[in-house]
Amino acid sequence: MLPRQREPARPVATDAARRAGGVALILAGTLDAGWTVLAGWRSGPAWPWLLFSEVEVAGRPWAWLFRGGFVAADLLVTAAAVALAAVEPARYPGPSRAAARMRLAWLALALYGAASTVDELAGMSCVPHVDAGCELPVVSLRAPWVDQAHGLVSVLAVLGLLGSMLAVSLAGREHPRGAALRWAPGWLAAELTATVALGACLLAGGPTGMPQTAEMLVEATWLALLGRHAVT
Repeated sequence: MLPRQREPARPVATDAARRAGGVALILAGTLDAGWTVLAGWRSGPAWPWLLFSEVEVAGRPWAWLFRGGFVAADLLVTAAAVALAAVEPARYPGPSRAAARMRLAWLALALYGAASTVDELAGMSCVPHVDAGCELPVVSLRAPWVDQAHGLVSVLAVLGLLGSMLAVSLAGREHPRGAALRWAPGWLAAELTATVALGACLLAGGPTGMPQTAEMLVEATWLALLGRHAVT
């Protein structure tokens, strides 16, 4: 019986960077979940019709707090994902394609973080369902261009997150190491379901708050799951 081969030793600095990135993702997920719950509570009876971008519109109560909180979380995600794209695939030695897929997952997550940051900073100019004449971006071409840009960047952020989930799911087929790789298909299915439900509500004028809350909580827990994967 051949002796079991050990994985090659990794530099201490690489492990430290990986753990720091993981902690940053866990913190970002915690912040996102906290701001999501707080925004729903702050909106009160209007929550079923809430778009979370609406709580950040200039002049709304606590707009600066929500925008600052979400931007801080998004910057943490971006920095952590870029760092992990450089160091984390070293955990997958040998001919497996898991390393390349994990690097792709981190780069897709960095796209999500960067697009979300722009999305928060380029806030909407008005609040649909509240301000008279205000229309939902992307759904209506009559919305101001800044709102259209906000909506398109939001779509780009969701695509980046879905890309990270898909890449981790594919990596888990070849190297099912850790909960993130085993459970990624479940998170991918939940994100797709929430995203489709949100799109349907936007097109039909339905209650957007419920599917978007679900979508944001799926995203927050995904960040925490990836963070746990990175630190273990």
